[in-house]
Amino acid sequence: MISVTSTAAYAQYSASDGWVGPLTDIPITNVDLYQADMLLETSFPFVGFPIDPDNISIEMESGWNRIGYTPQVNLPVAQALAGLSPSIDDQLKGQTGFAQYDANYGWYGSLAVLEPGKGYMMHLAQADTLVYPGDAGRTNDAPGIEEEQEPQLSCPWVVDESRYLNSMTLTVFLESDTLGINHPDDAVAVFAGDECRGVGRPVYVPELEAYRVYLMIYGEGGEALRFEIWQAENDLSYQSGTTMSFLADEHHGNLMDPLLILRTPLGIGDRGFVPDVFSLGQNYPNPFNPQTTMGFGLPEAGRVRIRIFNLRGQEVRTLLDEELTAGYRFLIWNSLDNSGLKLPSGIYLSVMESGEFREVKKMVMLK
Repeated sequence: MISVTSTAAYAQYSASDGWVGPLTDIPITNVDLYQADMLLETSFPFVGFPIDPDNISIEMESGWNRIGYTPQVNLPVAQALAGLSPSIDDQLKGQTGFAQYDANYGWYGSLAVLEPGKGYMMHLAQADTLVYPGDAGRTNDAPGIEEEQEPQLSCPWVVDESRYLNSMTLTVFLESDTLGINHPDDAVAVFAGDECRGVGRPVYVPELEAYRVYLMIYGEGGEALRFEIWQAENDLSYQSGTTMSFLADEHHGNLMDPLLILRTPLGIGDRGFVPDVFSLGQNYPNPFNPQTTMGFGLPEAGRVRIRIFNLRGQEVRTLLDEELTAGYRFLIWNSLDNSGLKLPSGIYLSVMESGEFREVKKMVMLK
């Protein structure tokens, strides 16, 4: 089913009945924003003639407004919205970025340019009337807009913003500018469960001599959100103790008072974690049938051997015997011996050796 919605109405399409719904009785206008939920990727042709933006006024209410963009060229946000009298924290957002207003620094954020053919949502503290700059609508030449430099390294996370109707936004400050995590290659990601719902890169703000991250988060109401921080230089992912719930169109933080995102130290299970000492963890589950998992830590690179013995001291399985770099890893034993045969139930010993280090753990296999 294909559907299109505006602020006050919607329409759905079916093969048998065509377009149905209250939106079919309301004329489509050039100043309103419409959202479409499509089964397949497609494009909509525009039928009609270019208009002079200075002949079109858009009445903006206090609160959220869905607006069309009538100029025929790209315009920087500040130029496109010059006809408004914005208040602090007024916000404009598209599908992939947003801009906020600050009384001292003007419009800032991840949305720098408005583009023809795209719709936007705007939140105003006070009702106003928007008239786009008229001269821009009479030329096909876009004004000079400095392109932002693309991050050099690919982020480990991706988000599919087209899956969700709603979004919320955050202006974020990472724990400290001295921790090596504020670099344009680094990234902050937001997750609902294991699904990535938003990704942002640190952006340097010269006036503040500091970094900010502008996050668009997509989802449904009430979902629990968690954060991860990626340090590109060392390919490390840090968890964050910061959590919140998803609320459509809500915003936290601004340029002068951003939301602080804290990182937690790397631990067991985190990529890049290096323990301080050698260790062989207790297997889990224990007792087990038919397989169990054991973790082991290396504070330095070296040869590691992990073997399984029965109570008579006979080796029944070599799980690992190779050179490894420092870090923490996991192994799975499936109850098979070195010949691939199923071992009987009973008590077994896992033994880890690396240099002068040796540790033994008792395991119980039940059938």
